[in-house]
Order: sequence, then C-alpha cells, then structure tokens
Amino acid sequence: MKRNKGRRLEQMHLWVGRGLKSAGARKVLKRDPVFHDGAMACLRALAACEMDFTSDNLRSMMDLKGLAPKHPNSVGAVIRAALVAGVMEQVGYQQSEREAAHARVVAVYRGGVKR
Repeated sequence: MKRNKGRRLEQMHLWVGRGLKSAGARKVLKRDPVFHDGAMACLRALAACEMDFTSDNLRSMMDLKGLAPKHPNSVGAVIRAALVAGVMEQVGYQQSEREAAHARVVAVYRGGVKR
C-alpha cells in the first residue's frame, strides 16, 4: 500500500512541475512580445519547409533577423508554444552544431503538422 501512495505522490509532483514549467514559459514570453512574435514567425517559416530542423536552425534565422532573447529561457518557451500550437512535432535528437552549445543534444523537429 505504501508503495502505491509514493507512486501517486510522484505523479502529483510531475503534474505540479509541468504546470510550473508552462506558467514560467508564458511569463517569459509575455515579457518580450516583440521577440516572441519574431521568433514564432521564424519557427513557422522553418516548419513550412516541411524539413527537419533544430533549435540551431532557429537561432541562425533569428540572428539573421536581429532577434535576441532577453531571457535565457525565451527560445525554449517559443519552441514549446509552437509544439503546443501544432506548428511542428518533435521527431528525434541530435548533437548541436553550434560551437557555443558544446555538442549538447538538441531535439529535432519536423514542420507541416496538421491538427
């Protein structure tokens, strides 16, 4: 019995954690609507190509347009918003090609998702 109670508690913590993550992303995006709109336009353009892409591609496009996030979580918040909106879907992982990312693993996305 005790084991099940612990499992329910873990699930509750995950639920609360997901809610806090969503709230934090919304808060970050509200602070900089110009960045949000510009980055979302870049994501929609990448997704419209119906090719696989990563956050590296998004950052490159944002650099070309002069978009700079004011908060370190801004790019992730925009990606999360695009996933929730059905603009794209996550299809895998690969190592980042950006030198500043030190070859960390990043998600691979595919556009053209219809919901």
